[in-house]
Amino acid sequence: MKRVFLVLLLFLSFNQVYALEKCTPSKDYLTYQELSEEEKANYEEPIFCNEIKNNNAEPKIQTVFQLKNRLNRFSLSATMQNKYNAYDEGYITSIKNQYSLGTCWAFSAISAVESNALKNGLESYDFSEAHMVYSLISGAYSDEAGKVGKYKTQNMNGGQINYASTYYFNGIGQLFEEEMEYPKTYTPITINEYKQGRDIIALKKFEINNINDYGKCSENEIETIKNKLLSYGAVQGSMYMDENLFKDSGKNYYISTLSNSTNANHGISIIGWDDTIAKGNFQGATRDGAWIIKNSWGGNWSSDGFFYISYDDNFICKNVASYDGVTNDKFDLKYRAADVVGLPEFYFDGYFYSTAKFTKQSSGKEEIKRISFPTGVNLTYKIYLAKNNNLNDKSNWEELTQGTTNTLGIDSVDLENITINDDFTIIAEYKVETGKVSSILSLCNDNKDSVDFEISSGVNYYSNNGTTWYDMQSIKVGNETLKCEPNLYAYTNIVNDENDNISLNISTIAKKDENTVNVLISQENVDTNNITYKIFGANNTDVTNHFTITPTYEDNQITIKNDNTIAGTFTLKMYYEDKIVSRNFVLNEIIQATNNKTVVNSNNITILVDKDKTYNYKNLIDSLSIKNATIKVYNSSNSLVTQNTSSLGTDYKIVTSNNKTLNLIIKGDVTGDGTVNSADLLKIVKYLKGSVQLNNNQKGAGDCSGDNTINSADLLKIVKYLKGTASISL
Repeated sequence: MKRVFLVLLLFLSFNQVYALEKCTPSKDYLTYQELSEEEKANYEEPIFCNEIKNNNAEPKIQTVFQLKNRLNRFSLSATMQNKYNAYDEGYITSIKNQYSLGTCWAFSAISAVESNALKNGLESYDFSEAHMVYSLISGAYSDEAGKVGKYKTQNMNGGQINYASTYYFNGIGQLFEEEMEYPKTYTPITINEYKQGRDIIALKKFEINNINDYGKCSENEIETIKNKLLSYGAVQGSMYMDENLFKDSGKNYYISTLSNSTNANHGISIIGWDDTIAKGNFQGATRDGAWIIKNSWGGNWSSDGFFYISYDDNFICKNVASYDGVTNDKFDLKYRAADVVGLPEFYFDGYFYSTAKFTKQSSGKEEIKRISFPTGVNLTYKIYLAKNNNLNDKSNWEELTQGTTNTLGIDSVDLENITINDDFTIIAEYKVETGKVSSILSLCNDNKDSVDFEISSGVNYYSNNGTTWYDMQSIKVGNETLKCEPNLYAYTNIVNDENDNISLNISTIAKKDENTVNVLISQENVDTNNITYKIFGANNTDVTNHFTITPTYEDNQITIKNDNTIAGTFTLKMYYEDKIVSRNFVLNEIIQATNNKTVVNSNNITILVDKDKTYNYKNLIDSLSIKNATIKVYNSSNSLVTQNTSSLGTDYKIVTSNNKTLNLIIKGDVTGDGTVNSADLLKIVKYLKGSVQLNNNQKGAGDCSGDNTINSADLLKIVKYLKGTASISL
């Protein structure tokens, strides 16, 4: 069947039906006539006339754009068109309203993805922006459990472009708007109210231009964005929004300059352009032309929710993200090396290698159907599979794909007949053009983000020559060390063996507390008496003896608890006949004392201080062994303490990376100034007289005799301690 060429219908309002009064050839008809006879065979002949009239009651212009696979001569003709509107061509979904929430980043991203789905011939989707927000933003939850694995501590008041792409590459899945409606006001939910997404669409390509840059659009940038619009349908953009900068009262024409701000603050969708919009419509513009913008403030704002931004705006051509390759492909299993699609943190020249080791999720054979990997400017790349996970045995590297790239982002390649039976490693090799530098997307902890991501050691590596490998947890950039993870992904399907009716899989592993995880398994035709377990730590060391493993097969659950002497990332392996099922889990945060003057329990860190010395932040760090965790110290006014010389005192709070709070108690320091002196004696005297109250931490500090109460014996103990004739009991 022939494909349908572009058909343009122009509806005007008349009191009666008129015959056609004139007929001029349409642009599409003239373009069609330029095709060869062989090319014409691929299309239906477009309508000849530009003018078709009827008696619609309301003036209306509508474009029906049914040709989805146009020849390159049409899709790459931005230089030949002085205006283009993807809405008129049927590629833009309806205007939505973010209301008072700072979720513009989610609306602009989903709008671009919905547009690309239409461009690729799929149906018109209405995806849930709320689901994207609840999947990514920790502050959208009212309970601590809901914040685990989420990427910002704030509420629904802002996000980043790379977070939006994370939603698609991490296998989170989507929901339709009707399944999780937008909340309109800040509405935290519990983790039990969160709805898991499902595979509705998959994304193959994400591109981003000019990160954290500003300045007027160059001619090259304008041409690049125009071609992206023709290719992808719409793109995600950012701007500095100040409604006072609209020149007209209808808020149709907008421009900002560097004198207004040096930071963008609002996400929008760019859906088209018009080179004929006069510069006089914008305050201070020096050239004609404007972008057509789809906003997310409802249809009653501006011109049904759309407006123009001048080419001379200082932000609109920066931080432009595009999404392509939206398909309805589905995969059984999804592997990711990083929790978040990161931003460039380091640059390199020559060669750069990054690797991701994946623990196989199923018990049977899998086929890798798609891999996704970072791209950058001035790069050639090769992507390999190492089934034996040996980075130095290049003879067993299997090349999966190669190519060149000049855009920062993530690209994907579909594969056939690539099977895996056990854990596997993906290796990305990049070569930079001579005399140039490049960078790729990767997730790094650099103290600039509001979240410290859990990045494990001994899993992912990098190299400058493919021979000497270094842990990505310690990438050296000048005098700074970055902990990083690569944005490498693999998507697989389970290969069904008709002769094998045994099924054993690990469905989920959920952390119960600091030392315990709950494992949910699925099984079929398995004799559970013959299942065995082992747990491996760093360097594949067997550490099973540090764990208690308790199965309850009637509930398909396993409880794993460690002995509180080991921490980090571990691999659980289940063995049954010739099958091996494995999954990683993390028990992170063991804080222990390193000397006999410090005691750590589940609620407090109790300290003895040296006489006449003030206890400070460095003293605390030196007295603790902190495994696979981070801590933050807050004073009694809830201010963060960071300096080594800053004094610490009783009633300070120590918050771990898992949001657990420990109270700091310094024996004898009832006043909380970090030292023991006569002021502490006076406060205890007043407490014994009933003129002041002490909280539990202060009482713990005042109990210097170790009898779990405060009395005259504690006063005497402190007096003797200050004289140097007695010691305070820990």
